[in-house]
Amino acid sequence: MRGVAADADVDASVVSHYFGSKQGLFTAAAALPIDPEAVLAELLDGPRGPVTADAPCPSASAG
Repeated sequence: MRGVAADADVDASVVSHYFGSKQGLFTAAAALPIDPEAVLAELLDGPRGPVTADAPCPSASAG
């Protein structure tokens, strides 16, 4: 944790305060930026149809 604190240019006690332990720091660092369950539910609730080579990619229209 001292190495992370040094890289962040903060005192190690700050890292300890926010993350509690090495395990807490690792858990926060490895956390997914999305909720896989919510994404999967959204995908499963979406439209269904035949898959063809010329079908538009749904994510291409998002934005």
